[in-house]
Parts: sequence; C-alpha cells; structure tokens
Amino acid sequence: MNLRVELILPAEQRSASVVSAKGLLRIAAIVVPVLLLFGIGSLVWGYTTLSNQLKLVESRWALTEPKQKAARTLRENAAKNEALAKQLSGWANARISWGEHLRIIQRNVTPELKIQFSKLSIDPAMVLVEKNPARSFNITIQATAFGENAENNVLELRKRLLTDPALTNYVNSAEITRFEQSPVASHTKLDRLFYLAVRYVPRLFK
Repeated sequence: MNLRVELILPAEQRSASVVSAKGLLRIAAIVVPVLLLFGIGSLVWGYTTLSNQLKLVESRWALTEPKQKAARTLRENAAKNEALAKQLSGWANARISWGEHLRIIQRNVTPELKIQFSKLSIDPAMVLVEKNPARSFNITIQATAFGENAENNVLELRKRLLTDPALTNYVNSAEITRFEQSPVASHTKLDRLFYLAVRYVPRLFK
C-alpha cells in the first residue's frame, strides 16, 4: 500500500525549468557586461600599448633617419669619388709625358746625321686591346736630311728611335713613309725630304 502526502498546494508548485531560466538571465545580465567591459578594456590597453610602441619607433626613427640619410649620401659620394679616381688613374696610366719624349727624340738627332725637323705632329686615337679601351699615339716627323749620306742618316735615325732604351717600352714601329728630293729651292740635289711615322704601343686605361 502506497501513501502519498502533498505538503505543497498545487498553486504553490513551481517549475524547476522556469527558475533556472530566470537565474541564467540574471547571471547573464551580470557576466556579459563584465565580459564586454573586460574586452573593451583589453582593446583599449592593446591600442594604447601599440600607440606607445609606435611613438617610440617614430621617435627612434626621427633620430636615426638623418644619420641614415647622411650615411647613404656618404656612400653615394664615396662611390662617385671612387669611380672618378679610377677614371683619373686610367687616364694617368694611358697618358705619355710628351715633353720628355720629344726631348728623347731630339737627343737622337745628333749633328752628324745632318737632319733638320720641319714639323712634328702627334695624333692620339682610342682603340680596343682585347676588348679593353686604350689610347694609341702616332707621331709623324717631317724633316730634311742633307748631303750624300741622307738616306743612311734617315735609316740611322729610324734605328735609334726603335732601340733607344728610353723608348723601347713605348715605340711599336717606325716607318719611312716618304723619301724624295727636297723641293726647297735653296737645297741641293742630294738633300732629301722625308716623313717618318712612329707608332706607339697602345696604353690601357688601368
């Protein structure tokens, strides 16, 4: 035999599910704003931190930027100066001291040769030596050889210019391109007008 005693009137009975829903709403009403406030606070803190870091980076950049620009300018100027120095060095290597060379040539024209220069011209030119730029020089000597030994004396001058120790590293060849009786009225039939072409070894720009 089962005995059941109702201690709570039907009107006083409450649903457990209704009570739980209301409780959850109350909890949510408290927790959600707290979470929102926490999230907003985190965002504000993060933004503030990033902003401070950005300001720090900007301040450091403001200090280092002029130095970087100055360093870049120095590097650019150094590169330009180096290129200019190489060019000047190249020209220095390719040049010839013509004052000295003309004295050497004149030194070889001794009195016994009986040779008198009328004209001397120097013709420079740019050439390539194994694809490398270089300067070449050609000297043209116009002169007169006097007397019966005129031809031998001209040949002797050519030989001297090819074998002079001061010129051997410079002179590549020497050719008599013209040899004929002098057209000058005051000269004798034995006097000879001649042209001597002296070609120099090309000098590299390095």
